[in-house]
Amino acid sequence: MRSQTHEFYKEIGSEEEAIVFLVCVPQAALFHIITELLSSFRNVTAVCNLPNITCKDNRTTNCHQSSNRVNLTQCNLTAGRSYPNCSYSNNVQYKFFIVACDPRQKTDPPYPLVPVHLDNVV
Repeated sequence: MRSQTHEFYKEIGSEEEAIVFLVCVPQAALFHIITELLSSFRNVTAVCNLPNITCKDNRTTNCHQSSNRVNLTQCNLTAGRSYPNCSYSNNVQYKFFIVACDPRQKTDPPYPLVPVHLDNVV
C-alpha cells in the first residue's frame, strides 16, 4: 500500500497530540485533503491490532476501523494553484476512522504494525 499511495502521516508534537494524514493530488504540488486525527500516534497504531476489514478499494484487507470516535479536522482545498499558496476550508467532525496497516519497516516506530494510509472516516 505504501508505494501506491500519495499519502503520508506525520505526528505533531508529543505522543499525546495529533496524527495528520496528507493526501496529495497526483502529479501536483497541492494537498487535496488534509485530515488531522486528534488522537495520539499510539492510539491510532493500536487500531492496527483490531480485526481486519476490507478497504475502500474492495481489494485489500489490511484495513482496521477504530472502536471509538475521535475528533478530526478535514481541510479540503478550495483555492490556490500551488502549495503553500492555497486556502482551505476547515470542517471539524467526530467520527470513526479506518486505517490501512502494514508490518513495520526499519524506519518506522517500534510497533509490529503501523498505519500507512487513512482509508476512510465514518
